[in-house]
Formats: sequence, C-alpha cells, structure tokens
Amino acid sequence: MWLFPYVGNPPHGLPTSKETRRRIAEYLNLYTGGVPEEFSFIIDYDYRLTNIQVFLKDMEADTIRSVLKDTKEFIANNWETGDVSLLMGKGDGTFEKQITYKAGEWPRSVITSDFNEDNRQDMAVVNGWNNNVSILLGEGDEAFQSEVEYKVGKNPSFLCSSDFNSDGKCDLAVSNSGSGDISILLGREDGSFEAAVNYPTGEKPRFIVSSDFNGDHKSDIAVVNERSNSLSIHLGKGDGTFSEAKEYETEEQPRFIASGDFNGDGKIDLAVSHWVGYLIAFYINEGEGSFRREEDYWIACNLNFLTSSDFNGDGRMDMVFSKYGESSVSVMMGKKEVGGEARVKVLGEEVGEEEFRGAELEWMQVTEVHPFFEKPIDYKVGMEPRYSITSDFNKDGWQDLAVVNNITNDISILLGNGDGTFQSAVTYEVGNSPNFLCPTDFSGDGKPDIAVVNEGYGAVKVHVAGGLAGVVGAINEELRSGMVSNITQISLIVFLCCALMLRSLVGAFIVLVSLFTRVIVTYGVMGFIPIPLTMYTTPIASMGIGIGVDYVIYVLIRIQEELALSKNHDIQEATIKALNTTGKAVFYTVMAVVLGVMVFVLSPLKFQMELGSMIALIIFLNGLGAIALMAPIVYLIKPKFIFKKNVDINKI
Repeated sequence: MWLFPYVGNPPHGLPTSKETRRRIAEYLNLYTGGVPEEFSFIIDYDYRLTNIQVFLKDMEADTIRSVLKDTKEFIANNWETGDVSLLMGKGDGTFEKQITYKAGEWPRSVITSDFNEDNRQDMAVVNGWNNNVSILLGEGDEAFQSEVEYKVGKNPSFLCSSDFNSDGKCDLAVSNSGSGDISILLGREDGSFEAAVNYPTGEKPRFIVSSDFNGDHKSDIAVVNERSNSLSIHLGKGDGTFSEAKEYETEEQPRFIASGDFNGDGKIDLAVSHWVGYLIAFYINEGEGSFRREEDYWIACNLNFLTSSDFNGDGRMDMVFSKYGESSVSVMMGKKEVGGEARVKVLGEEVGEEEFRGAELEWMQVTEVHPFFEKPIDYKVGMEPRYSITSDFNKDGWQDLAVVNNITNDISILLGNGDGTFQSAVTYEVGNSPNFLCPTDFSGDGKPDIAVVNEGYGAVKVHVAGGLAGVVGAINEELRSGMVSNITQISLIVFLCCALMLRSLVGAFIVLVSLFTRVIVTYGVMGFIPIPLTMYTTPIASMGIGIGVDYVIYVLIRIQEELALSKNHDIQEATIKALNTTGKAVFYTVMAVVLGVMVFVLSPLKFQMELGSMIALIIFLNGLGAIALMAPIVYLIKPKFIFKKNVDINKI
C-alpha cells in the first residue's frame, strides 16, 4: 500500500489491474457496477473523502483485503458530519462572521432560492454519502430551520433549480453519479418537496443545468455523463415530467457544462469541459432541442471547471475555466462579431486535429484562434480552483468573480472593472477541501453572500460580503438608498437660496420645477443606458444638475433685465432677446464642454470612455433643459417678480 499527498498526477509505474479497481470499487460501495476507467483508483479525486490517494499494484488477495480494510478505516476515522456555515457580511464586497448549520455527510454542492415564498433565502445541499438532499428553510436574521432530508439516487453530485411543472414553485433536479440517473423533486408552496422521481441518463452523471432548449417555454435539463462520455438532453413536458434523454457524444470524461448564446443566434447553446479530452466542446442549438457540435476550443491540459457570464455588458457570453495543476483562472471574452474558423497552434505552429490529438499535450504550449471568443487572459488565484460564480459583490453595477480553491482552502474574489478585466484576487479562508460555491443573500439585506461547500469537513460555509471593495460597495448602497432624501434636501437649499436672491417664492418655485424635471430626465437616461449610480457617477450627475441650475438663473435674470429695458414690457420680446443673448452663450458653453470631453469617448480604456460619455450627456441634458424649459415657463406663467427689475438705460 502506498499513500501519497495529493500533489499531482499518479506516479508512473504503479498501475492497477482492472480486476483490482473493480474489487476496490465494490468494497467501498462507491460504484454500482462497471469498472472505473481511471489510470489508478483515486479516492481523493473522484470522491474527496480524504486527502490521500491509494495506488495498488496487482497483489495477492490477502494483501488487497488488508489495503481495503486500512483504507476504509482511515476514511471512517477521518470523516466528519457535514454542516452548513454562513459567514455573514457587510455588503461591501468583503466577507466576515461565520455561522454553522448542520447538513448531511459529504456535501457536494449547494443552491439557494426562496422555496416557501416567504421572501427569505432557503438552501438545498446535496449529501453524497447520505444519498439525499438537505433543505434548510431560512427564517431571516441569518437563522435556518432544522434540515429536512429528501432521498435521491446514489452518490448525488450536483443540482439545479427551475419550475419544471409550471406551477410557479421552485423545483430541484439532482444528478446521481452512482446510480446513473437524475432525480426530480417538485416543490410545494410550504417549501417542502414531493418524493423524488428518477430518470435514467448516462453513466456517472456530473454537472447539471436547466434552461429552455427548444423554445416551448418549459424548463429542460442538460447533464454530462463522465463515464459514458456523453451529454444528455432531457426535454421537459411542462408538468414535471421529462421525455427520454437524447444523447450526444463527447470527449473523454466530460465534467462541467456552461450554457448561453455563444454564437449570437438567440438560442441557448452548451459548452462542455473535459477532464481527459483536453478541450471545451461547443454544442450549438439548432432549435427544437437538437444540438450540433462545432468549433471545439483546444486546451493542452485537464480542465477543472467551466462557467459563463457577461462581464463587460456587451450582450455576448464570456467564459471562465481553470486548468488542472495551475493556480489561475482563464477568462475568455465573447467576440462582438462571430466568425472565422478555429485554428490550433502548438509552440506557435499551426497543426491539424489528428496531429494535435496524438501529441503529448501536457508538455506543449497550445494557443487557439476561436470564432466565438478572444484569447483568454489568466488571473492568479489559489491552488486547484474548482468552481467559480459571478455576482456584483461591491455593487458598482459590474459582474465580479468568486473562485473556490480546493488545496489552499480559500476562495478568491476578483472585482470586475466593467470591461471584462478584473482586479487582483483577494482571498478568504474557508474549510478543508472546498469544492463548490453559490451566490445568495441570506440575511435579506440586499448584500451579496456566498455559500461554500467544504468537502473535507463535510461543511458548507456562507461568506458575506466585508476591505476597500467593501467600503466602495457600502458607499454605493448608501447613495442609492439615500437618493430621494438627498435630492429633497438639495432642492430645499436651492429653493431657499433662489427665493432670497430673486426675492420671490414664485421665482424659486420656477427654478425648482426646472430642477425636478432635469433630475428625472438625468436619472432616467442613466437607468436606461444603463449607467449605475455609484460613488463615481453620482458627482458627475450632481455637477451637471448644479450647472443646469446656474444656467436657469442666467436665463431668468436676463429675461428680467430685458423686460426692464423694454419700453412696452413685452415679455415675448424680452424672452426672445434673452435667448438670443444669454441663451446663445449658454448653448455655446455647453457645446464647448461637451465636445471637449467627447475626446474621451475615443479612449481604449473603458472607464475613460464611459466617463467622457457620461459628462457629455449630463452637461448637454441639463444645459439644453435650462434653455428649453425656462423661457416657455416664464412666458406662460408671467410671474410678477419678472417685471420688478429696474435698469438705468444710460448705464448700459
């Protein structure tokens, strides 16, 4: 018997026979049949029960029995009952205090949703050893009811949620690696679930996702099967049942699926990553639930995980994946214009598919020109990243990235810059062997939290956002929550100042009407574009609105002066003259500022481009509003204060 730390691939020269692997599998009850296809039987990787690997040569029966006995005792003595830990945070992109809740044994994955429709987040945890799913209903204030368990198939791995029977309730789908099927649990109004109904799929199903693949507005399911090397599509009937699975061939050991419209045709496509296949395979949706495989993305390494999101807000799906043995994640941005053919280069030289497949990939540098995605950019994280999620953790309006790192026992938070790039990772320690995570808001305070599954201790931890990112997030949240009160206070100050300066409540009211109109238009346009209300954008919007108030006062006083100069006190004539003088000056000033800052629109830096666009837009809206609104209001109302200005013509 050999015990090795889990630091890389199994050492050469220690193969195990097919019979030995079969006997180990049967003894440990980890498989229901068949023979593991791995190079050696690796307890640590496929079923992370311990931080060891067991390698066996062909041995005598007594030796094998001894090894198996020692292995099983080691697992039993080092296994801890699973629980759920919540690290509740400040809503500022950082994470703090931890609260622990009991779950089952060997939790594999977790999702959150409001199962009982009480506006509180609940949690579903897959327990690999118990062959069940634990449901923890949230009570608010970071508290949960005792877990309720629901039986599923053998060795469940992952789960997803959707409304499979169209009753408005949240249902669950679970992939069962040991029994080769998926379990459907239909949700009830009180947060409980009906008994699981199982549907056969391929051998050793792994990651599972739900979406509407055939456009019938009913939830379907896609799952990858690691041992049968296939992708199964289960089309939903809308009543909680599913049609027989349609199988698509994959490369060796598919493990993760990412869904999204990768080719820009409006249909949900699928991307599948492989442990041994060394590539990401794209399955393009042809409609009616059918897929065709095309444009594989070749990577000279085993892939740990694959997820997709839109990081730069351009409407195209971007992708994140990690390579086995590397402490980094790779981010590929979706191309704005899809087209061209995939080409593979090894050490800078283009090669054909057959030559590529036959190469010693782990020692080569491989690059790809792909029609869907730009060249990936790597970001350093912890060791052995296993999964990632996206959310706006610091509430700046841009998607951020959270990565769970299995060997360094931490998670990495990479804050997004809004252009598809990310800041350096900030790490937070979690439990032993974290393997999965999901975003949530357990405390119901609008602050993003993270639930983390720690397989080594059988735990699920939830991290709640707290650093500089946290301060920014907190400021942004306060700005949004206090926007109405701030505008009210500013308006009151403007009203009092204008009333004193114009010596008229009506005049102050006219300025206020113009102010409110421009505030509504400004924030409406910001929401439509959209431009998020943050500590960076709020001063620009305020500056534009403030300048608009100045322009209103300029025009108003000029009309008053023109009336005083007019012999017949004709307000129409005075208004026209005011617009031809002060109005023109305001317009020229506005255009000079707008054209000046529009230079930033040509900047290759997304932040500068957006800053220039926003300044130009805000100044233009408020300057134009001051001219367009003030003159008609004065002409229609004809306020008395406008006629009070006395001007000595001899001094003009």
